Amino acid sequence: MKTLSFLAAIFVSLFLSSCSNDVPVSPTETQHGGISLNIDRVHKPDNVVSVTAYLTRENFDTLSGSLNLLSDTTADITFNDVAAGGWHLKVDAADEQNTVVYTGESDVNILADVTTQVYLTLEPTGNGYGNIYIFVNWGVPQNTGWIDYQYNPIISQPIIPDYPNAITQPKILYENGIYKMWMTSLYNSAVSNIWYAVSTDGINWQLGHNGPVFTPSNTYTWDSHTVCGSVVLKDENEYKMYYTGFADEYGAWHVGLATSVDGINWVRLPNPVVYADPVEQKIIVGDVIKINGTYYLYYSVRQYPYYDIRVATSQDGVNFTKPGNNPLLIPVENWEGTGIFSPSVIFENGQFKMVYVSVSQAGTDLGMAYSADGINWTKDPGNPFFDIDEVHNDWCARITYPFIRKINGQYRIYYTGNLDVNWSAMIGVIIK
Repeated sequence: MKTLSFLAAIFVSLFLSSCSNDVPVSPTETQHGGISLNIDRVHKPDNVVSVTAYLTRENFDTLSGSLNLLSDTTADITFNDVAAGGWHLKVDAADEQNTVVYTGESDVNILADVTTQVYLTLEPTGNGYGNIYIFVNWGVPQNTGWIDYQYNPIISQPIIPDYPNAITQPKILYENGIYKMWMTSLYNSAVSNIWYAVSTDGINWQLGHNGPVFTPSNTYTWDSHTVCGSVVLKDENEYKMYYTGFADEYGAWHVGLATSVDGINWVRLPNPVVYADPVEQKIIVGDVIKINGTYYLYYSVRQYPYYDIRVATSQDGVNFTKPGNNPLLIPVENWEGTGIFSPSVIFENGQFKMVYVSVSQAGTDLGMAYSADGINWTKDPGNPFFDIDEVHNDWCARITYPFIRKINGQYRIYYTGNLDVNWSAMIGVIIK
């Protein structure tokens, strides 16, 4: 039997309605939308004759709809008047004996004032039975599946009261339904500090504190000029912030650690946890993850215009060592230019996945790499998976500092978008 992809597209739109103008009601009571599952009938597998879709959500009735691909003239399964919020979608494709031969699941979300388009590619995985690999794209479909959010930038300089030159290096932590971002506010002479923002959807942000939550320390200390690029992870009941700092823009850049009980008020360790040295004079922290009790701190080394990617590991989050096979990744492909930097890593299904960005005169691109142990990496042969030409409406001229997380079944890459004018920078997001 020929092997074919089975493609379905979900278009989710939201309209607002109100039960009453006088009585306050919750968003889930006032906001509804519709979901349409469009089936690619032309390329369906020969043995599939019907498709059934189910929408489930806690405290809501299960919604279901079916389509007979042999007799029905439509190619759609439509759900109307669906309450706004997160739903779980399950799709079953059956043969003539009503045996489910393909099945797949994904989370979908109806957002206020947003039209959402999701493409589901259903691939056969065995002898007619098995799972479906679902690739979910939000926004306008692209070949790669990674979509630049159509209303980027999502954060710009005016969010900070003193209007800095740039808002850059977004780092995300998702906790108890809240997106939390620590971002770098950059001023003249490479002075910078850390601000904190919060969001319920990861798109619309507001400051979580009325001033910077982390600033350079006192004169004559190692981080007295700049603190930037702060990665925050929740470790048991404590927040840990790993950041780049220096006292001299042209001197050594180290990685420091600060701790907090609320993510706003921080206490820093007096000394760096990862030191620069003559070989690694300028260290830029990219990401920190903790897997099976081991901390992996991924960073870039800057020897402008050359950059590479390295790692340091620790068992306690304070005392780090550098493995002998550093650097982990170096620029070798034409698209990577003179360097690759800003590694961001997630751990999924027993595999480390890294996103990084290139340093190239022709433009900036994003690449992906994979590892079984977090130390030995293989680049994706399909790199780059996203380039500057794919940003929506050409809103920025350069992509830097990508930061990837998978939240509620959806991949998001928050990044810095540099503009043409004075290289000011704002924050955007790519979604898959």
